[in-house]
Amino acid sequence: MRQRYQYKKCYATRKCGKRRFDSYEGEQRKLFEAHWAQKEEQNNQIQAELERIKRNQDGVAREKATFLSWVTAKQRESQSMSEAAELCSKPVVMAEPVPAQPIATEPGESVLTTANAVGSGAHVKVV
Repeated sequence: MRQRYQYKKCYATRKCGKRRFDSYEGEQRKLFEAHWAQKEEQNNQIQAELERIKRNQDGVAREKATFLSWVTAKQRESQSMSEAAELCSKPVVMAEPVPAQPIATEPGESVLTTANAVGSGAHVKVV
């Protein structure tokens, strides 16, 4: 009878041990799954932050390009203003008007040449 009792006790102990191992495995699985879920959430937050950083970098690049374009336009405008100021500061030399001189053409017609028409020597036909 004693041997039979030991068998039952051993079987019960093995069965309890297996239950304990199964229970431990279940507890560990829950802990690890919670840990993995937490890490996944952290990764999602980091990914969102990386995307925000990328948007910020793109925005800064656009702002730099806009600013550099403005600086270039400002420099061109400043150069134009300097050239205009330089032209305005030069003394203007007025030439004395050259009197019109008749040019002989056909009999009965005369053409006057004037130097006052922007130095081009424009011809005016007088009939």
